Amino acid sequence: MRRAIELSAKAGIEERTGGVFGAVLVRKETGEIVGEGYNRVLADHDPTAHGEVLAIRNACRNLGTHVLEGCVLYTSAEPCPMCYASSLWAHVEAIYYGATYDDVKKYGQFEDADFLAEINASDE
Repeated sequence: MRRAIELSAKAGIEERTGGVFGAVLVRKETGEIVGEGYNRVLADHDPTAHGEVLAIRNACRNLGTHVLEGCVLYTSAEPCPMCYASSLWAHVEAIYYGATYDDVKKYGQFEDADFLAEINASDE
């Protein structure tokens, strides 16, 4: 978790590449970091360049697989719906986060609640 928080500071404070979000993927059995990432939405002009997604991409490249079974995700804040879904698709075993959605929403314009409402809306 400490490394995820360090990466979040790099993203939001030092380099200003995006929001203050960092993430690492760790092998559960050994504690080895196999992938890391931090928010690069602004720097890359890419709305999918969230810390969790970049950590997943990095881990998959490093391990030569798209399946991250046996890995856990540590992220500085509660994952958005896209990052949560990406973790599920990658078969990440568990997710641990430092701050909740309510903790971070006061620092920026995050649309998670709107997205979740749309996802959960019935087809009427």
